[in-house]
Amino acid sequence: MISIPRLSCIPDDVWIYNDFLDKKLHQSITQYLHGYKNNVISNFSGKTTSFDGKTYRIINGNVFGVQKYHQLWYLPQIEDYWNQTNLTIGKWAENQYRGSTHPAFRFLIDKIVKMKPFSDYEGNWIAVRGIFNLFPPGESLDPHIDGMYYIMDCEKNSTYSAIYYSEVTGDGGEYWDERGFVHKPTNNSLLINDGSKWFHGVRKTTQERLGIVIRFIRDCDLILPGNTDELLYKPSF
Repeated sequence: MISIPRLSCIPDDVWIYNDFLDKKLHQSITQYLHGYKNNVISNFSGKTTSFDGKTYRIINGNVFGVQKYHQLWYLPQIEDYWNQTNLTIGKWAENQYRGSTHPAFRFLIDKIVKMKPFSDYEGNWIAVRGIFNLFPPGESLDPHIDGMYYIMDCEKNSTYSAIYYSEVTGDGGEYWDERGFVHKPTNNSLLINDGSKWFHGVRKTTQERLGIVIRFIRDCDLILPGNTDELLYKPSF
């Protein structure tokens, strides 16, 4: 087994914010997640497309291991997404958050994009995907890299992940990456990282852990033809 020295400081491409939301909003999100956690797990990482009269499912090739999560939203699964352009996607996405997500999540998105590193970009950050991570006791998250290859050029551009820790108790549950960075999260805190840059994962925890991962991509980095007829592989919904 390869031993990686533990970093003694926070890397400059990781941002941590403690006591991120006010008490009422934090409680609202936590209560919602507790009520939602018994819903059907929807943890497929791909989509279906139609080509030459046949339907195929594209599986995200960078997934390692099996993770139980609830998908809260995923914009490319909405048909009209593929009719957007890099100029229209910002306003369109805001309308989707307003119509299909819990109000607390909209407040969460709005506050996140005001923080670094998002505040350094003058365009729109698109919260492409929202995931409710539910880690039962003894369950870890295997090393992986974030990225959605059919909606952006992952070789050139970054996918930023904002991890909001709603309820984390017990021992373990640390976030780690291949450089040796290790972070023990606390309730109502936020960690932002370039999830497409380094392999990372989560250690086992002794108690159930509730959290939300929101994947952000710059509007200019998305592959948006403005018309589904321009796509080689047509999405099926």
